Amino acid sequence: MDECEPLRQGRRGWSADSEFNVGCNLEGGAAPDYPAAADWYRRAANAGHGSAAVNLSGMYTIGHAGPGTKYLPRHPSFRPEVLEINCIF
Repeated sequence: MDECEPLRQGRRGWSADSEFNVGCNLEGGAAPDYPAAADWYRRAANAGHGSAAVNLSGMYTIGHAGPGTKYLPRHPSFRPEVLEINCIF
């Protein structure tokens, strides 16, 4: 069990900011866990965290939000190289 395993199992009762930061850490770590990061962003977004909603939508757009998401239609003007990830560390 690595140090991130408790985060992947999920915690309840955290603030939206805390859930957002966990998502950022899981997405941007040395071994990214995109489905787990999307789950934490989803929790924070459901609690009203705007940056989490932006990051989650970006993950859906580039196909990192879990199985079956990589074939979502993209707007013709979408450029993933300019996608801004809004993590605060």
